Amino acid sequence: MASMVNIIIDGKNIQAEEGKNLVQVAKENGIFIPSLCYYPHIEPPLGTCRVCTCRINGKFGPACTEKVTEGLTVEVNNPE
Repeated sequence: MASMVNIIIDGKNIQAEEGKNLVQVAKENGIFIPSLCYYPHIEPPLGTCRVCTCRINGKFGPACTEKVTEGLTVEVNNPE
């Protein structure tokens, strides 16, 4: 069984499987991260369209290429 980690997305505390794709974890928890090029069966994710860009641990980056790790903090909905 995969280990579970604690992350925060838009202030919401979430437990998720370590190493799982951030876009998928957000979706499973009712948080919409828009994406065009992300497809769950393509590994590694392409990350080419940048539609899923959000603030990850204080820096902007594509959510589709991010794997969930302990303490990950993500801001999807912010003025920037």
